[in-house]
Amino acid sequence: MSGTEPTPEGTPPTPPPTTVPASWQVPPSSSVPPGSSTPPGGAYPPNLPPYGYPSQGPGAQPYTYPAHSAQPTLGRPAPETLTIIAFIAAFVVSPVGLVLGIVQTVRERNKHGRASGLALGTIWVGAGVSVVTFFAGILLALSLFAFSGFVASSGVAADSAPEQAPRSDTVTAEFCDAARELIPLREPLDSLDADGYAEHVGDGGVYRAETEFMIEVATTGESLWDSAPGSIIGSVETLIDASWYSAEGFEGASPFDPQDLHDAQSAAAEVTDFAAEHCATP
Repeated sequence: MSGTEPTPEGTPPTPPPTTVPASWQVPPSSSVPPGSSTPPGGAYPPNLPPYGYPSQGPGAQPYTYPAHSAQPTLGRPAPETLTIIAFIAAFVVSPVGLVLGIVQTVRERNKHGRASGLALGTIWVGAGVSVVTFFAGILLALSLFAFSGFVASSGVAADSAPEQAPRSDTVTAEFCDAARELIPLREPLDSLDADGYAEHVGDGGVYRAETEFMIEVATTGESLWDSAPGSIIGSVETLIDASWYSAEGFEGASPFDPQDLHDAQSAAAEVTDFAAEHCATP
């Protein structure tokens, strides 16, 4: 049976006395001054540092204060080289610039905590240019489609147009009347020396009379063209073209070619001879 006396029911038992180490015991003659945290004798128990200070025993690490981390910057970081390349590509090849802008935005956020303003701007520029290019391509495709349809319809209309009826070989009174206007022009036309003019035209001389005369021959030939029969229409067209070329040569608007004057003389002879054969003398 232990030395603890029994207690009445309901009363907690008295705890056993606590054994205090001898080094912690205070001598009876000592007293602790009021308000002092230093135990009597001016020494702490062994291996027990003063309150609030780390242990200074053997093997203890010196106390160091925690390092303060640098405060994150509030501004955006400078753009990287690839970000600049992506921004340029957004104007040239907008889809590529858009993808590179997104990639650089993610990279810079993971690296610096924030993306540069140029990376964000690349996304907006790339997206905007891509949208504009897309709709411009649609409009261009629609325009080409409409133009091709117009060309096709024009070709069908041209193919479906009736061909011009061949000229009749019938000599009409209208042709004979126009041919009679050419007859008095034939003699002065034949008197023009084509080879002689070729040696002097272009030297600064004035050939206004010859120019006006060849214009008159050309306009007379044009009056024959509408009513000329099919058998003589080739000579009429030669007369018109050669007379105009000769007039331009005499005027100095183009180089003088004596062959043009020779062709005009030959064509005029063929037309007047045809008219003398097929037209009745008034």
